[in-house]
Amino acid sequence: MNQYHAEHGASVADRMSAPHLGADMQGRAMSSVSGARASARAVPIKITVNVDCGETAIGKVVERLQAGLGFCFYTLNLDHLSTLSASGAFREAYRAAELVSADGWPIVWLLRRQGAEVVRTTGADLLEPICAAAAREGFGVYFVGPGEISQAKAIDTLRARHKGLEVAGAECPSLSGHADQETVARVAARISNSGAKLCILSLGSPKQEMFAHRLRALCPGVGFIGVGAGMDFISGVVIRAPAHMQRWRLEWLWRLMSHPSRLAPRYWRCGTFFAGLLLRGLMDRKELAIVRGADGGAGEPGAQ
Repeated sequence: MNQYHAEHGASVADRMSAPHLGADMQGRAMSSVSGARASARAVPIKITVNVDCGETAIGKVVERLQAGLGFCFYTLNLDHLSTLSASGAFREAYRAAELVSADGWPIVWLLRRQGAEVVRTTGADLLEPICAAAAREGFGVYFVGPGEISQAKAIDTLRARHKGLEVAGAECPSLSGHADQETVARVAARISNSGAKLCILSLGSPKQEMFAHRLRALCPGVGFIGVGAGMDFISGVVIRAPAHMQRWRLEWLWRLMSHPSRLAPRYWRCGTFFAGLLLRGLMDRKELAIVRGADGGAGEPGAQ
């Protein structure tokens, strides 16, 4: 099994090894995005992306759920990468994730630089195909977030579009910052008692990834995936960028124009982080190593 290690430049190294990908991913590119925080004690980041496109994503979700195996599925974007550089708890959640796709053009570009054949695969884009697969396979789905009005409208729309979709449960818990263990346990109990096989979280990042990581430990047979604003897009509460802006890779600009006060600080942080990442890479290729696995590998997350 391939292991990806920080080459140098820090006293603390976080590593992620590749989860089991199955025969359908053998021989495909499996890549790691690596970076480091600009500080006296930089923390190298190694995140293995093992889902190369939407078709693979749906196949792996169905495969694991049919086998009774839960998972956490995260969609790596530049905001995540920036947060990973500063948050040990977020790195821990990502380290344990069974499935990770490339969300956001900067991540896709970084991976393609090393020859990896990856397609941008966002949580919002996966929401409908996953619900279609759940309806087809008979998997109960539990929805968490975003808000009561948006959630209700989105669920009605999904049920109408995907006949037979079993909504095992839905709730919009009030989560401000770090949820206490009692809250996590109560939500986990409701998910388990509902019989759901899949839990879709629409809480925003990093809240949905952190919450999914904690729920996963209490619901081992359930698959958790964060879809960000996916439910809001379907309900119409939030209008997604037009298709042509998505093709031109300007979805970020549409979102910035729609919510300038909320998103401007985030995009400034992400932009300066990405610029620093590239500059460090130009100065020291070892620090900005985008490591490509030789094959699909086998093993469990975090295995040494």
